[in-house]
Amino acid sequence: MRKLFALLIALVLTLGMISGALADEPDLSKHLEITWAGHADTTPPAEDGTWYQKHLEEKWNVTIIPQEISHVEMDAWDLFFASGNTADLISQPASRYNMLIDQGLVRPISLEMLYTYAPHWMEKTIEMVGSKEQVETMLTYDDGNVYCMPYIAYTASFPFSAYIRTDWLDKLGLSVPTTLDEYHDVIAAFVNNDPDGNGVNDTLGISGANMNFHYVFGAYGIMRNSYYLQDDGSVIYTSVGEPYKNALKTLAGWYAEGLIDPESFTDDRAKLREKWSTGRIGIMNDNAWWGESSRGNNSVFNMLYNNDPDARVTCFAAVTGPDGLSGASYYYPNITGQACVLFGADTTDEEVIRIMQIKESMTYTDEYKMGRYGEEGVTYTVDENGTLVMNSDWDFAKQRSMGIGQFYALQPQSFEDASLVLTPEDIATANIAISSNKIYDGMNFFAPRSNEAASIYSGDVNTIVNEYYANAIMGKVDIDASWDEYVAKVNAAGLPEIIAEYEDMLK
Repeated sequence: MRKLFALLIALVLTLGMISGALADEPDLSKHLEITWAGHADTTPPAEDGTWYQKHLEEKWNVTIIPQEISHVEMDAWDLFFASGNTADLISQPASRYNMLIDQGLVRPISLEMLYTYAPHWMEKTIEMVGSKEQVETMLTYDDGNVYCMPYIAYTASFPFSAYIRTDWLDKLGLSVPTTLDEYHDVIAAFVNNDPDGNGVNDTLGISGANMNFHYVFGAYGIMRNSYYLQDDGSVIYTSVGEPYKNALKTLAGWYAEGLIDPESFTDDRAKLREKWSTGRIGIMNDNAWWGESSRGNNSVFNMLYNNDPDARVTCFAAVTGPDGLSGASYYYPNITGQACVLFGADTTDEEVIRIMQIKESMTYTDEYKMGRYGEEGVTYTVDENGTLVMNSDWDFAKQRSMGIGQFYALQPQSFEDASLVLTPEDIATANIAISSNKIYDGMNFFAPRSNEAASIYSGDVNTIVNEYYANAIMGKVDIDASWDEYVAKVNAAGLPEIIAEYEDMLK
């Protein structure tokens, strides 16, 4: 199985095993205080003084001062900076990256510093992206400076996946769907034929509009609300195109049949997962990595199995549409996204270097295991295959109390590191996920600078598009009769200006 996994890495993800030691022995003679503000994998952020925080402080002769602010609380961030606050280490959503730079709230670093103090980290980044030149292009801002220490995420190699109740399929004499028509028929059976056998018409096929419809859009060769660069250099917006219109008509037909949960447009992710875990939904779309057993009680499998030990689930690949197209949602690799590291304007070179060295250390297995999975014998055991087996209480509450995820942006997610906790079932899920055709969700290109037109017009464009999306599927508008008016409204809201700027920056 380990050989299989190694082959998977080499052939599919192009992430090789990397070994070695830190380039230079770090000078830890001087104690430093490091203020941290930003991305934690817990909301709210973990409290000060956690187990993992204390470990880092002792090992690196630092005092870490976390700012009690979540990376998702934009109003709180605005107030934080407006009040004259800053931090040595800042990690914010990518949408805020340009704003921080433009307002002088973060300091430049250099490629030389990155290669000198975090060579292993940079090597992993290059392997993930594909070339040194592309990495350096992505890191270099409009003014020619580098501000961000990139983030590595093996999850960037995975498209979104779908999970299906195979015990329901078996009871109803059905197979895992491979075409859009089969997908429809399975959903209809899950809704109408009492797959849980309780004699009550209370089951759903799919629910959750933002995630569970993407196989349908993939069957028409697109993802919604996405900008695609064409071979001739033009850029299109998918949500005003014919494939999008056809996908909406398909979903509207399903909704009219009663096959789509009417609460899809109002439920948040927590509510969707509640419906899945309590056995109301037969198909669940989620990130492939949320199927991993290391997620403990929060994994797509375990959140259901804990309530129904007899349930059975498998991952399945994207279904094929009427023109032979298929695909799952996939994001263009973004090394400057929400978990990249920026440095406050007042951060000294010495502090920058120490932070880089801490991040560099986390590309090595032992430190990675501590930061991601806790402590052997306390939070996990190691089985005969060398796989980390997480304890049954390994959930968000446990992780937060220990500070796991507290310093998320410092921790790489390479596939070879993630393999430490992957079971044969996890590997099977990964193989199925990877087998889907990847269709870019958002953009299929790297934008070398921020799109100013988008910052002005995208809010109005998105409002019109999202309102029409819900109304069209729920049958509140006739798609054919209203389509031209809808496209005209989107264009009037500023879509041509956004597209023109993308085309200009890509010339």
